Amino acid sequence: MKCELGARVHGLRKEAPFGVWLLAVAILGAAILGPAVLGIAGSLHAQEPASASRPEAKLSQEKTASQPKGVAAKPGRGKLQKRLAQMRRKLLGPDHTRPGGEEHSAAWVALLGMDQPAAHAIVQELLGKHREQEFLPKKVLDRILQRLNENIPGHLSDLRLAAMDEDPSVRRWMEIYRSYVPVLLRVIAERPAAEQGFYEQLLGRFLRGLPGSSRRATLRPWIEGEAATLAAVPSKFRTSLRALAARCAGSSEDLDFAPVLAAQLDAARGAWLAALQEGLLRLTFHSLPFRSKAQFERWSKENDGASHSELAKRAALAAKAQRDELSAEYTRELTQLAQEQVRLALHLDPPLWGTLESLLKRPSLSGQQESLLEVAYQALTKRSLDRKSLNGSLPDLRSLHRWLEEGFAAGTGPKKKRAPNLAWLSLWARSSLLLGDEARQLCVKRLLHELSSLAEGSEGRLFELLAAFPVPAVRKRVLSRTSDLLASGKSAALGPALSCIEALGPGADEALRATTEALLADCVTRSSLDEPLRQRALDLLGSIRRDSVLGRLRSLVLSGKGGRSSEKELGEGMRLKAFAWAVTQSRNQLGQLQRSELQDAAKAQLDFLLSASRVEAAPRVRLAAVRELGRFPPSPRSFEEDARQGMGMRILSALLLRLEAEREGSFVRAILDSMQEQASRNRSESLGLQLIVRSMGFLSARGPSYAGVAAEDVQRRRRLLSEHQQRYREALAALSGGHQVPAKVALALGSQLAKAALEQEALLLLASPPLRRGLAGTDYELGKSVSWSEVEAQGFRSQWAQLLLAALAAGEASGRVAPSAAYCQAAVLAGQSALRELGAERPDALFVLARALVLEGKGASAAAARKLLTRFLAQVSAEDKHHAAARQLLGRSWLGSGDAAQAIKALQGVNTAGAKRLLAKAYLQGRDYPAAAKLYDALARIPQLGPDEKLGFELGAIQARIEIGEALDALAKRLAAIKPGDDAELQSRLQALQKRLAERRKQAAAKAGGAKGKARKTTGSKTSGSKTSGSKTSGSKTSGSKAKGG
Repeated sequence: MKCELGARVHGLRKEAPFGVWLLAVAILGAAILGPAVLGIAGSLHAQEPASASRPEAKLSQEKTASQPKGVAAKPGRGKLQKRLAQMRRKLLGPDHTRPGGEEHSAAWVALLGMDQPAAHAIVQELLGKHREQEFLPKKVLDRILQRLNENIPGHLSDLRLAAMDEDPSVRRWMEIYRSYVPVLLRVIAERPAAEQGFYEQLLGRFLRGLPGSSRRATLRPWIEGEAATLAAVPSKFRTSLRALAARCAGSSEDLDFAPVLAAQLDAARGAWLAALQEGLLRLTFHSLPFRSKAQFERWSKENDGASHSELAKRAALAAKAQRDELSAEYTRELTQLAQEQVRLALHLDPPLWGTLESLLKRPSLSGQQESLLEVAYQALTKRSLDRKSLNGSLPDLRSLHRWLEEGFAAGTGPKKKRAPNLAWLSLWARSSLLLGDEARQLCVKRLLHELSSLAEGSEGRLFELLAAFPVPAVRKRVLSRTSDLLASGKSAALGPALSCIEALGPGADEALRATTEALLADCVTRSSLDEPLRQRALDLLGSIRRDSVLGRLRSLVLSGKGGRSSEKELGEGMRLKAFAWAVTQSRNQLGQLQRSELQDAAKAQLDFLLSASRVEAAPRVRLAAVRELGRFPPSPRSFEEDARQGMGMRILSALLLRLEAEREGSFVRAILDSMQEQASRNRSESLGLQLIVRSMGFLSARGPSYAGVAAEDVQRRRRLLSEHQQRYREALAALSGGHQVPAKVALALGSQLAKAALEQEALLLLASPPLRRGLAGTDYELGKSVSWSEVEAQGFRSQWAQLLLAALAAGEASGRVAPSAAYCQAAVLAGQSALRELGAERPDALFVLARALVLEGKGASAAAARKLLTRFLAQVSAEDKHHAAARQLLGRSWLGSGDAAQAIKALQGVNTAGAKRLLAKAYLQGRDYPAAAKLYDALARIPQLGPDEKLGFELGAIQARIEIGEALDALAKRLAAIKPGDDAELQSRLQALQKRLAERRKQAAAKAGGAKGKARKTTGSKTSGSKTSGSKTSGSKTSGSKAKGG
């Protein structure tokens, strides 16, 4: 029975639509899983397909070729033979009985019940005449085949097969039934195509009644195409018979046929391939036809051990899943289409309320009604509609509103679920907003009632709906419900409740504002709530403008508890958010207060910021407070000058203390930024500059006052100073640029920096605008510019110059200052007059200024530098520490001006490497090439030289020798062997020397050629003037001399 249904499934899969095939597979699954459908097989003949008119195959009628050995009717004697002959005449004789009559039917029924091969040979002969209606009409054929299927279970039952050895008749019946298989194959092949499917099912059922070994032995020769089996079949019918055998093997439920069929796949084509694939599909229920033997073997390996019924179960379940998926997909697409229609109806102006109502009422969409209501609600929520924009659509809207109210009321009974009604209520509430005050008031009452009675867990949508009605009654009820949720620990609905509170706003009622503030503060400090909820509550709390809110926020920042000692401290993120809101609230407050009240509010906020900058438990809060101190007060012009200066001094002093106590590098930078900003905002650059210098001295920890500081602390301070020294210099430059910084204060601060071994910072300050102003004899005192007396100005310039020389001497000695650095040049050149005046007392001032002018490189500066150096050398002895350096600078200046002789004069006798380099260049410039070559050779032999420096000296010596003109070929080889590497300057020098060498060689060759020509001319004139014995001799000599000269 399972095979018959399987064949039906594959037949439908091949010929029927996909949905019908799914239904058939579902029926097969039911047949496998339940015994209630065992009677289906008995009614299969009623589903016999109608006959189709097409030419029938004409096969050979020779019985002996289609029957196994020992089955053909043997002539005999006795009653059996007479009875058989009588029955044959009734069935096949010229005067045979009427087919279908009682006598005719009794004959073939009796023959089928005999265990004699001769009897069955008559039946098989009768089956061979199935195309002749006078012998075997279709109805009789069907009854014979049905009878065969009914008899075979009794003759070849499992019990009888088990006793085959004791009962010879069992083997006889087996051979008899086997003999029917070739006959039935030929009968089915000759039937019209429309009938073959039905007969294949009967044959499949017949084959399942045979033992497996007998069944396989019978069909295998047909499938494998054995020559002996196909010998009696015309060649044009062999493929169709083999194809029928393959399909019948597939209907046998015998998985042992699967490898037999798969073995033929690779060589099969056309109808034969299709039959093999169909047979394998019936056996394996594979989703797609097998295309090769290898593909089948992979499937077989994956499904090793699975029985035919297990495969059928899998196929049935897969088909059911696919059917369910298709059904779900259909539902999804239907729902999506309906949702798009809802959105479109509500997108138009005015919305199509009637269309929306008809969609919601449509019976075919009853299962999607709740989702459509939700889509409509969301679409309306996104639109801004009012009564003016409805344009005459109010009647349709009222109709929808009444229907929604009726639908919501119909679902509010005691046994109804509450959650689905929210979709009705939501759309009803949105429509109520558009229908005027009366509908709104009714909606508010209904929503508040539902908020009190709705089941737990459904408050979220109600809070969302109530947010559209900002009236005191709603605010009060929402706050009360939120408080209950908070007290009971039901935090799931707190998110929507906070959103509702935010949408409703605090309102104008002072009592409700106080209640809102207390509720939100309770949410913020309740540690049992998730932090996102607490942060949201904190944002709502911070948005309420009340003095008490500012106090709560400050308490949250400083204590982390907001007055609730039983709760844990707030996390750093919460305290940072509270700090930001406290700053915002304070700015708003300071911007609205009168000047009489401003001072007290600013003082309270400043106290808060200073306290927050010391909150060690929250580093990010501390950092934010430090940065805010640099920007406080937010509007300096709102305060009196004295008040602003007082706040600035207090802030800068506090920041200095934090700076000296700070150990974290990030905070040091932030404090410096705030100090600089605060000093600039409040015009306290002088104070800020003093505090910065004091801080640098503290971190440098040099001087008598730091003698008792522990070594570990000194290292920590200096490490911080080193990390942030550049930022300190930037702050010095920024604050010293202010016009209100007195020059004398700046000079004193520069002296402090120099004493702290911060020479570079001191030089930066010495070049600042206040000190430039002081060098010019003016200063800024008590808020106005003043001019000094000449004596006072001269004293200031002397102090400035003395400090500059001291800082330079200490910095150069320690290596912390480079004379060629920009800051050093700027400081020296800023006070030229001061250094010239001091030069009479301290010649080293002249040297320092001259060095700066030489390094500046300008023509006028170089001439002034030479005068200063000449003056300096005249005032000091050769033992002075700057004597050699001064002569070297003087030679460098003369060399730069092009006067090689003066440069040689200045440099000769100076025994430093720098002076010798300059002297060698001066020799080259003065064309004293032998002296230059000699000096370069000596420099190249210095053992401490690096490779590049040594190569430079060698190139200098080569340049001098090229100009001398000695051994040019050897010099060319030497230049070719030099590898300058990546040094661009050396590469350029090498190329120039090679070019110059080529020119000198060309000059030398031209000079040599001219000398030889002159010699030939002199020899020729002598020869022509001498007396010879004959002209031939004279001519031969002349020719010979010309050839030699050439």
